[in-house]
Amino acid sequence: MFKSLRSRLVLSYVFVVVLSLLLGFITLVVVIRPVVLRLTYATLLDKALPTARLVNELAQQEITLAQIKARLQEQAEEQGVRILLVQVRGRVLLDTGNELEGRQAGDLASDKPDPKTHYVRGNFQSPAGENLLYIGVQVTVQQDAAAVQRAHLLILAAPARDSWAFLRELLSGFMWAGLVTLVVAAILALILTRSLSAPIKKIAAAAHTIAGGDYDQQLNIDYPAEMKEVAFSFNQMAREVKQSRQSMRDFVANVSHELKTPLTSIQGFADAILDGAAGGEEGQRRAAGVIRDESTRMSRMVEQLLDLSKIESGQIAMARHPVQVDQILQACVEKLSLAAREKGVQLGCDCPSLPPLMGDGDRLAQVFTNLLDNALKHTPAGGKVSAAARVASEMTGGAEARFVEVTVMDTGSGIPAGELDRVFERFYQVDKSRARARGGAGLGLAISRSIVEAHGGRIWAESVEGLGSRFVVRMPLQG
Repeated sequence: MFKSLRSRLVLSYVFVVVLSLLLGFITLVVVIRPVVLRLTYATLLDKALPTARLVNELAQQEITLAQIKARLQEQAEEQGVRILLVQVRGRVLLDTGNELEGRQAGDLASDKPDPKTHYVRGNFQSPAGENLLYIGVQVTVQQDAAAVQRAHLLILAAPARDSWAFLRELLSGFMWAGLVTLVVAAILALILTRSLSAPIKKIAAAAHTIAGGDYDQQLNIDYPAEMKEVAFSFNQMAREVKQSRQSMRDFVANVSHELKTPLTSIQGFADAILDGAAGGEEGQRRAAGVIRDESTRMSRMVEQLLDLSKIESGQIAMARHPVQVDQILQACVEKLSLAAREKGVQLGCDCPSLPPLMGDGDRLAQVFTNLLDNALKHTPAGGKVSAAARVASEMTGGAEARFVEVTVMDTGSGIPAGELDRVFERFYQVDKSRARARGGAGLGLAISRSIVEAHGGRIWAESVEGLGSRFVVRMPLQG
């Protein structure tokens, strides 16, 4: 019954309201009960003072005790109290309740009046077991010589349960008020929980739709603020899932395409050799060379894929040693200088001494070599490729963060603006025909990005089509 979030929220609101009402009533009883007792004593005192004056007036008329009792009986009925007249020694002279006359009630007579108010108060238990609250005031009764000369204490008593009458009335009113409060709270809880459950239902429905394969789901939730943040994160997740699925499809398609070409060549030339159609010994040698080159290309592609997969999954741990980025970059430039001269491309390096960077020198050399090799491949003869390294800084969270920044620039054909964000994807090639002719598979930049990100850095490309490209690697310096 209470399995849904909305029903549980409503139940929790109702429980909190009921608990608050209960605690409030208990607190009210604890606070009000002493007040009610004081009011009861004050009411008895208000009734006791005129009753005492009546007793004094009756005593001055020299009437009998029985006549006084008759008048006090009427007074007690009018005031809703019980009246007792107690002798100094504790003997009860009269009792409108007809229980204690002639008996000793020393505990009542022994109470001393308050010096300020001149009355006594307390409680006692009647022979019938009823608990009574009382107020006692001093009176003087003068009668003839044969009768009792004095009565020291006039007592007005009321059942202690009467002091709870106010609390019973309060409880009745409190219950009605609590019932109204509970109903209002339940209605408000339904309204409030609807504002919470409705966005959650939207998110659940969108998630179910995504699970069914429809990734074009974007939530528009403006309230409450927490749900708005959840919706924002959900939309971002949906976009990333869509992009990931698209990348996976592209990856499978690219792998299939990249492997299909060399496999077709290998199969074709192998069949030619088997069928004797290779054209003699020279033809067979040429066919074997093609098979060897294509198999080597496939092997290199598989190795790069495995390498990329291990880096992204964390199976290859990057070494953490102090490395001199400027020396690594200089060594990479020198290694490719011969290839640059053969192609007629000017290759230069601006590498001042830099602070050491914690990282994997071999992997960083792989990144720089790949960037320089790509720049040389895409720069025509007479062009220029330059590498540079420097220390950069930027404000991050109110503090200055320092980086080592490596840039590789070329004067090649450049990259179209719409393709800058995709050059780091697996198998992505700006010019597929020329890239294939150069033996590339489109994995180098993807591997480079994974290595840089594993070092806590980032890599991006800038380009103006027709003027050249600029690749930037930025990695944080420790301390």
